[in-house]
Amino acid sequence: MEGKVQSVEELLGGTSKQLIVPIYQRHYSWEKEQCKQLWEDIIRLHGAPNGKHYLGTTLCAMTSESGENASYIIDGQQRITSIFLLLKALVDVAEREALLERPRRVEEEAERNVQRFLDLAEKPLSEEREAKLRQMEREKAEKMVEAHIECPIDPTRFRNTIRNDLLELPSQGKESFHIRLNECDNNDLQAIFYKPDRLDEINHNIVVMYQFFLSMLKKEIGNKDRWPNGFTVEDFYKLVKRLYVFDICLGNDDNAQAIFESINATGLALADCDKIRNLVLLNVSREKQKHLFTKYWNPTETVFAEKGDMDTFCRYYLMLKLGREVKETQVYASFKDYWNRSVGVEKADQILDDIKHFAEVYSSLLWPRREEHSQLWQILFRMHVPEYMGIPSLFLMSARDYCQKLYADSAEFEVEFVRVLRMVESFLFRRFICECPSNTHTGIFLGLHREVGRLLQEHGGQRGYADCVAEALEGLTGAHRFPRDTEFRNALRTRRIYSLRSPVRNYLFARLNEGVGVEGESFANVYERLRLPQNAEGRYTVEHVMPQTLTEEWRRMLGREAESVHADYLHLLGNLTLTSYNSSYANRPFAEKLHIHKQKVLGLAESPIKLNIHFRNTTKWGKEEIIRRGEYLADLAVELWPWFGQAEIPASFAEEEVKYSLGVQKSLAGYEILAFRFKGRQEAVNVWNAMYQSVYKQLYAELGDDLKLARASISWISTEKPEGDGYLRLSDTLYVARVRTISVEEMLRRLRRLFNFLEISLDDLEFTVKRTSLDNDAEDEEGEPLESDGEEAADNGELF
Repeated sequence: MEGKVQSVEELLGGTSKQLIVPIYQRHYSWEKEQCKQLWEDIIRLHGAPNGKHYLGTTLCAMTSESGENASYIIDGQQRITSIFLLLKALVDVAEREALLERPRRVEEEAERNVQRFLDLAEKPLSEEREAKLRQMEREKAEKMVEAHIECPIDPTRFRNTIRNDLLELPSQGKESFHIRLNECDNNDLQAIFYKPDRLDEINHNIVVMYQFFLSMLKKEIGNKDRWPNGFTVEDFYKLVKRLYVFDICLGNDDNAQAIFESINATGLALADCDKIRNLVLLNVSREKQKHLFTKYWNPTETVFAEKGDMDTFCRYYLMLKLGREVKETQVYASFKDYWNRSVGVEKADQILDDIKHFAEVYSSLLWPRREEHSQLWQILFRMHVPEYMGIPSLFLMSARDYCQKLYADSAEFEVEFVRVLRMVESFLFRRFICECPSNTHTGIFLGLHREVGRLLQEHGGQRGYADCVAEALEGLTGAHRFPRDTEFRNALRTRRIYSLRSPVRNYLFARLNEGVGVEGESFANVYERLRLPQNAEGRYTVEHVMPQTLTEEWRRMLGREAESVHADYLHLLGNLTLTSYNSSYANRPFAEKLHIHKQKVLGLAESPIKLNIHFRNTTKWGKEEIIRRGEYLADLAVELWPWFGQAEIPASFAEEEVKYSLGVQKSLAGYEILAFRFKGRQEAVNVWNAMYQSVYKQLYAELGDDLKLARASISWISTEKPEGDGYLRLSDTLYVARVRTISVEEMLRRLRRLFNFLEISLDDLEFTVKRTSLDNDAEDEEGEPLESDGEEAADNGELF
């Protein structure tokens, strides 16, 4: 191994020198951010006449593939390719400047010769003779300038110095360059050199960055405002010649992979999949490299060419093979260990073929081909609509692979795999609605993968894959549980559904609409209409039947408890529906919303949307109607997101009422509250949120503004009005934040902390509850409660 400092001119230069990018290297991937930094580093040299700029380390290995003076670029390809593009742009600008200079030089030379002749003439020439003289001198000047005599910008010199010495390589044949890129990048490079008129049709990085350098050079060259003394292409080239690298040339005995990993090169950081590709292909013969790359690795990369996300796939693949969780920061190290242990047992071909196979499985799950009449496509679309990122690829990769091997018949495979997908969809959505911890999902599905494998082995092939998945899901408890019907139904009836992230809310209503038992629009069509931009024709929105702002007509309809009904039931499931006329409905009275008299606008009673059939026989809207419709929709949801285990909790057991004080350290997430007693005062309630707010009201009635003292230690008590409307107002100067969008466990945790601060006994607060799930024991596993976002949460980010 030898290393020395070289200028980029020395690295690229020479009449026969060629740098070759190995077949396994990634495509050119520098973007504007990296190229702009390179540009600024070069311009900065203008202010330091004797300065140099170091681009970092390059790692090369000699090869006889392209003559005696050829080397493979193992590290540094991105920087060297960028310099190459910059030099090509510089040549093109130089030639452009010369072409612009030529007419002026021709006119100056011709005019000078004409004036010299006129000054020596004994008598003035006629207009005709003078015109002929000018034409003759112009032709002579054109020939002289064509030969570049006295031309300040000499494109021939630039072609000889840069193009022949640093860019093109005639000795290797036509259309060869001093740098040989991979096939795709090389095709784009050919276009840059020989088909410049077609570059606008190419959107690859290598073309885009060449055009970036070209535009920057055109902007700088001749910019009198920035460079009063002038700035030419030659000036810029002198700056480029002051760029240096530390070039390491490897010998035959050097471990290229180990050296590659140890170099802390500048530039765009390598992705894990890039490091893995180098590990797999770097230390094998050139013939083997080509074989492994062409047959296995390149087809695998092609799967992710447009969508990206290959690093995530590699992580999931490793977890399947290792049977344990792999952190995002440990992907390459874990793969390296797996590869080094496995290659001795299996051939590299077998491992890479397995990776290729699972990449195709992964792709079929995340990016299925649209087939609207296929049950498999429909459920995958539901689970992986653009913002609904709840699909557990790790587990489903294994499930699909197993089902495909088990069922040779495609119809049998689809039936079995669709059963698995329905279970997973129900499991994930029920957990979300019931606010189960989301930070445990990777562990849950990794454990599920192992448990299903154990059950399949235990049953000796006597039970189907989907049956084993159902058995494994049913066995999950505590923070990992699959919520039963009662818990799911209660959560849907009482949770502020409108406060869910809009992608999840749209998913819920599109599915509910599809589930209504009449023909109509599909889930995909409704969901896509919900995602249309505002004011787009045919756009659906989620409408509040009881409006967000009460009018006098609405107050009369709601009665004496109008304000409390509005506060408690506004955002519940029963008060929400779909419409394409949200702005037309606004705050209109209920009777007008049912039968609106406006051109091209249909009322709820005439709406073609299936979810609005309920309103055809409704004349009044208030608390009872909201509760009744909420129960209907919750029952429908239980059918659409079904429980796949054994029977629910026995009715006799569910009816048993028990009492717990705040001081009992027990999870009550699976319990329905019936009443509570605080300091001897008993109050009947049917939702936990009502208890939570009532306790604060009682504390304020007892302590008054002294409760403000708690805000120093209690972050959710504030003297300033919180954002949104999910707060409790105790007075004009005292508020409790987020009283409606937190889990049961979070409510109890906050109350315990507040009571301890106020020195109130935890036993002063007692709950009467009824169990609705078998899974919520005192030994609940750890996990953070999932809290809902604000009123109109962002449309991006993962669901889980």
